[in-house]
Amino acid sequence: MFDEPPQRQSATRVSSRITSPSSPTIRRRPRTKSGPFGRGSTAEHPGLLAGARVIARERALLVPVAAGMLSLVGVGIVNVASFPLSVDLGGGATGFGAMTGLLGGGGLLGAALAARALRAGPVRVLTAAFAAGAAGIAVAAGAPVLAICLIGMAVAGAGRGVGDVAQTTLIQSRSADAVRSRVFAAQDGASHVAFSVSAFGGGLLVELLGARGAFGVAAAFGLGAAGVAAAASPRRRASRSSREP
Repeated sequence: MFDEPPQRQSATRVSSRITSPSSPTIRRRPRTKSGPFGRGSTAEHPGLLAGARVIARERALLVPVAAGMLSLVGVGIVNVASFPLSVDLGGGATGFGAMTGLLGGGGLLGAALAARALRAGPVRVLTAAFAAGAAGIAVAAGAPVLAICLIGMAVAGAGRGVGDVAQTTLIQSRSADAVRSRVFAAQDGASHVAFSVSAFGGGLLVELLGARGAFGVAAAFGLGAAGVAAAASPRRRASRSSREP
């Protein structure tokens, strides 16, 4: 009997290795079907909208996310109204730059101080931070001179910085491991929507109410954010559940 060609021998050896019981089994990763909301969707968490559905279903997540959106709307209005307010106070472009810088710098300082502040509890810190931010915006709105306006902007930025850390802490601690990344993605998308809406609305408010009036509306949004954040308190949830029959 003639010997097999080398090509056929190598093919036979490979096939025997694959089919041999002693050889390791080659497992292929199952293909995920494309759901109605994107690849990798499942019945429990259907794709890209999973995070939004989890937030809408869980009140413990919905409250801090809604509070953050209200606060961000106020910040967006402030960003639009800062330049005309600086012009009214005689600061011009330089004053506007200082206002913007203190708003961002105050946020950086607030984020740095948030670690110690969170010892009092993230819900209390979130409520107090958004209230402080609203107070700072109100001070800037009624400032007679640019210097007082700059102090208000620094306070508003610090409050926003502490509030951002407290909000992130609440969302992280209250979301399950399997959906945490999707929850943060949905929260980030909602923040972009809130910021975009506030930019358009801020321009209209400046035209209708002036720069100081727009700042006043922004302060009202910050105060509303503090009120919503206070609703996330575990004591309030416990008292409401105890009153239910």
